[in-house]
Amino acid sequence: MNWGAFFLNPSVVWITIPVAYFLISGVQELCRQYYEHQERLAMIQQGIVPPDRAPEKQDCCG
Repeated sequence: MNWGAFFLNPSVVWITIPVAYFLISGVQELCRQYYEHQERLAMIQQGIVPPDRAPEKQDCCG
């Protein structure tokens, strides 16, 4: 099978791009959370009290 022609097929591209976007966004969010957690752990190990995490945003009705 010619994979180059397969992935350049318009019927495949229109679904591949959004799927790739959501996968990359998910990995990016997981990395962000991991590094924030590592930063907090390093602060605690150095004896620094880390600031509280930002409060959840409330919607207009809450």
